[in-house]
Amino acid sequence: TNIYYEDIETDSCVCGENVRLKLKNVEEEEISTGFILCDTEQEPCGVGRVFDAQQIAIIEHKSIICPGYSAVLHIYAAAVEVQLKKLITLIDRRTGERTREHPRFIRQDQI
Repeated sequence: TNIYYEDIETDSCVCGENVRLKLKNVEEEEISTGFILCDTEQEPCGVGRVFDAQQIAIIEHKSIICPGYSAVLHIYAAAVEVQLKKLITLIDRRTGERTREHPRFIRQDQI
């Protein structure tokens, strides 16, 4: 196995770096976009199903968004269908301060 960081071969990499790998005895069909590497001597990376998102950019959406809204979440190379479970707080764009806790819905251009 060879590791390349910015087209330079290296012996190691650290968490969060985007690297290219040259693997032996692995077929291209066995690898998918968004796969990650874990240290075999440590506990594997955790998997989450629920998380708090902050300042979401929603493109081409309805004028009102409420819990139950479905969208596609793009994180690095991954694109996953998600559903909004609840709205936690509304933030004033100018001041950055919280204006309302647990709003029932948000309108276009609100965060």
